[in-house]
Amino acid sequence: MDIKRILFATDFSEASQPALRVAASLARDNGAKLILLHASQTEDYPVGELFDEDPQPPHDEMEQLEKIAKRVVNVDCECRWVHCGGSHEADVIVDAAAKEKADMIVVGTHGRRGLSHLLAGSVAEKVIREAPCPVLSVRQKKPSAVKV
Repeated sequence: MDIKRILFATDFSEASQPALRVAASLARDNGAKLILLHASQTEDYPVGELFDEDPQPPHDEMEQLEKIAKRVVNVDCECRWVHCGGSHEADVIVDAAAKEKADMIVVGTHGRRGLSHLLAGSVAEKVIREAPCPVLSVRQKKPSAVKV
């Protein structure tokens, strides 16, 4: 498999940290470009207002993406911010992967089960089902129980 472009989707949560390490390592090992993507639900405009312009990334979200990019060493890295505009985050990630011609998507997952999974849904699960390329989901480790 020839991997030249890896799209890493982040929601800035702790669950995305292990996935970032894997994405960066894969990019480094394959000499691939790493595209850091945040699909944002942030509403910049007042409710009911109409604007012809595309929403601009909030400063704090771009700052978070740039911080992530600085932590990734020895990898060609680019930041992308996309406004969901009422769409599901997974749809935006899948569309971005197609637009960027990504060879692989790496996403973190919270590993929820049962009722919390039904209520919260799973962005990673939907990306896996609909992506135009292979998807690697990286589950956040559960904290180990302390034995007394």
